Amino acid sequence: MLFSFYMIFLYGWSVRLHESSTIIRNVSQGFAIYGLINIVANIGRTAATIHDHPRRYFAWSYVLLGAYVVVVIYWLSMLKLPRGEDRPTPARATI
Repeated sequence: MLFSFYMIFLYGWSVRLHESSTIIRNVSQGFAIYGLINIVANIGRTAATIHDHPRRYFAWSYVLLGAYVVVVIYWLSMLKLPRGEDRPTPARATI
């Protein structure tokens, strides 16, 4: 669960850095979304374990799995060429 807080911190750090590219912010945003859902799912699974509800435990596990799939789809949808200043300039070949 500690790494979930690291993922959220990474997103906040990338937003504060104005030099970070759009792809870095998008990747760290996906990590932050997954980190938040991981924290909530761990709290839900802990409550389900304490109250002896195996179906709720499995439901929270599937929520975590679904969040992972959504974040991967989000990352794949963000893979496009950047526009403007984020676009790298091609290297010139010298002969």
